[in-house]
Amino acid sequence: MNKMRFLLVALTVTLTAVGAKAQNARADYNFHGDVAEITTHEVGQLDKVFTPETEKRVRALNIDGPINGDDIKVIQRILKRNNAEDNNGKSINNYVDLDLRYARIVGGGSSYYGSYRTEHDVVGNSMFMSCSHLRSVVLPERTRLIGDNAFRYCNNLEEVRMPRDVRSIGAHAFGSCYGLYRISLPDAVETLGEGCFENCSSLRSLDLPRNLREIGPSCFKDTKMTQLNLPRNLTSLGEKALDNMPIASLYIPATTKIGNDYPGYLPNLTEFVVESGSRYYTYEDGALFDASGEVLLLYPPKRGGAYTVPNGVKSIDASAFASSTLISVSMPSSVNKMGAGVFSNCKYLQLCDLSASLKTLPTHTFKGCSNLRTINLPTGLATIGQEAFRESGLQSVVLPASVTSIGQGAFHGCKSLSNVEFGSGLNTIGKEAFRDCQSLTQVVIPSAATIEKEAFRGCKSLSVISLPELLASIGDNAFRETTIKTLEIPATVSTIGNKIAEKCKNLQMIVCRATTPPTLGKVSNNKVQVAVPAGTVEAYKKANHWKEFKQIVEIGE
Repeated sequence: MNKMRFLLVALTVTLTAVGAKAQNARADYNFHGDVAEITTHEVGQLDKVFTPETEKRVRALNIDGPINGDDIKVIQRILKRNNAEDNNGKSINNYVDLDLRYARIVGGGSSYYGSYRTEHDVVGNSMFMSCSHLRSVVLPERTRLIGDNAFRYCNNLEEVRMPRDVRSIGAHAFGSCYGLYRISLPDAVETLGEGCFENCSSLRSLDLPRNLREIGPSCFKDTKMTQLNLPRNLTSLGEKALDNMPIASLYIPATTKIGNDYPGYLPNLTEFVVESGSRYYTYEDGALFDASGEVLLLYPPKRGGAYTVPNGVKSIDASAFASSTLISVSMPSSVNKMGAGVFSNCKYLQLCDLSASLKTLPTHTFKGCSNLRTINLPTGLATIGQEAFRESGLQSVVLPASVTSIGQGAFHGCKSLSNVEFGSGLNTIGKEAFRDCQSLTQVVIPSAATIEKEAFRGCKSLSVISLPELLASIGDNAFRETTIKTLEIPATVSTIGNKIAEKCKNLQMIVCRATTPPTLGKVSNNKVQVAVPAGTVEAYKKANHWKEFKQIVEIGE
């Protein structure tokens, strides 16, 4: 019995000693010049290896062995240091080449960023984010996942080497790594997250893995790659995944669906090509259509000249021709719908033959079309959308009688627009609809119930304006900074906004034919003479804001 007790005590002492030895084990390390080679035997050892002085010297950091959150924090300190110095304290180039090939990330330790903690074989969310002095990195051989924002804002990161078993790379993992120019993606990668390589402006080429299934939205936005071959098994290409890339041709595999059917604006694109058998798309003359061929989705911006939309097309998607180099476009009567901004910023566009079936010109339809001088609007058109012709080169326009409303800013900034013929069915002229149309000299509006605020503000050549008899309201600053001499307000007007004729230096008289003084906003040019119907002078002199005018007389006096 005593012998057994002795053996148990001896075994306990031995195990305790071994445990104490393990807990006190130190990492093996070797510093030579600016190179640090470290082998850890357990997690949490890096903090004992480095001093403030050695952290400043290291520019090549090679780690072998297990590391956790505590160790990652030490690495982060080095990669974010303010300056680097040699053994003599002299400043040297502040960069670090990090080799973790034989390291293994394991769970445990403190959080390394916010509440994030390490997981086995995962380069975690935000693990090296904003490590501004990281120049190159070799990832641990057992890495299976790279998390969201893992290397985001590593501005000086140039090169990344990945092991073969990485299957997923998270959202914005390498976003805004402006210096990144070399990275190889292993064939095991199946998913690239949203914005994964967004703003990697030094990235010129990349071979996509053959097993890649999903590319997230904005994944390659603002990279400078001139070619990108989408793998045949790709099922999802996120919206704007290729936005602003300088590629000339885009081949779309039969299995691929594009988010919102919009891969992004591709300024140098000359053609779309779709693999036969696609369930989602077809193409004709380089343009991209849905599978039915009834919806024109996108036209290559760099494919200039003239284009005729094929017969049978019923709809044109938003921004389909945006910023293209086309000179002229014509469309068949089968087209009855267009999305927003279809021709926006088509600076070369001179002629557009619209479908006779269109009822609405959507928002931004011809915004920024600076060479578009005139246009024939469909006779059945009912609505001109917000900023539809803003800052276009229109010189004249005839609005059909079918048009009932002109949207906010529809012709805002059309500086060459000198003639507008308004139709008889007009009900509403929207806010800033003709603001800053500096060549417009006269306006005759046969019908309208509402003229909204600043509708004709800044029309500095506008000297004559004729308002319709059934007009009910005039918005704030509607005629501000025009050159009108007389403003005649119909008897039907019941509401007038603030300072409708502010800074109209040529204005001499306001004629208001309403027998009951309309509600009036603030006035500033109160020296202008006001003429009102016979027998209403006293009523106007007592009415709010009207009474501020110095001269109120009867019409005809």
